[in-house]
Formats: sequence, C-alpha cells, structure tokens
Amino acid sequence: MKRAKLNSEEVEYIVVGSTMTAPDEEFTEKDGMHFYIDKDGIVSTPVEDDERGNFLPRYAHNSIVIIIEGGYTDDGVPSARSYYRNQLLSTQGIVKTMMRKYPNSALTMWHELKKGINPVITAKDIVG
Repeated sequence: MKRAKLNSEEVEYIVVGSTMTAPDEEFTEKDGMHFYIDKDGIVSTPVEDDERGNFLPRYAHNSIVIIIEGGYTDDGVPSARSYYRNQLLSTQGIVKTMMRKYPNSALTMWHELKKGINPVITAKDIVG
C-alpha cells in the first residue's frame, strides 16, 4: 500500500501505547503503527518511519506510533509490571532515534491523546 510521506517538521508526537492485552492473549492488529514491540522485545515495523500511519488516525500526519505488547497481568489487572525490561529498552532506543530524526517531536503517552490508562506506564519508565 502506498502511503503519504511524513513532513519531518510537522511530526510533534512520538506516541507510546500498548496492546492492553494479557500475557497469553494474542494481538494481531499491527497494521498502521510504525513500531510493534513483542513480549520478547523484538521490534517489527508495519509502517516505515517516514510514512503516515493510521493506527492513531487523528494524528497520522504528525506522529510516530510505537505499540508495546502487554498492559495486563495474568489476573487481568492493568500494570506497568506486565512489560519486560527488554521491551522498555527497545522502546527507549526507538524513542531516542525518532526524536533525533524528528527534532520537533516529544515523547507522548497514548493516554495523553486518547482517554484511558493505555499504556499504564509513564514517560519516566521509558527514558528514566
């Protein structure tokens, strides 16, 4: 699929969100996000980082979207402890790279743009 290119000066948000799934729950809706980080910390790139995504449609023209697998414990409780260290390290690396590529951007948590608790972590959990 041919996607429109992002204008680097217009990218304002490096958005970190979550699948908000339990450890044994499969997540398959990866289309439209720029980065997906599975529970092993392995990164896939469904959309190139210089193209518009559509996982967060309202912000497609000015954001990079990173989604981390997890968000809920086995007991169905939302918790920052549902993420593994390797996921947070992968996220940190992507955020730093994207902020260098898009200097007008800022790390933004999903819940800052959309209501809810997603991703049940803070920017401090990512960048320290």
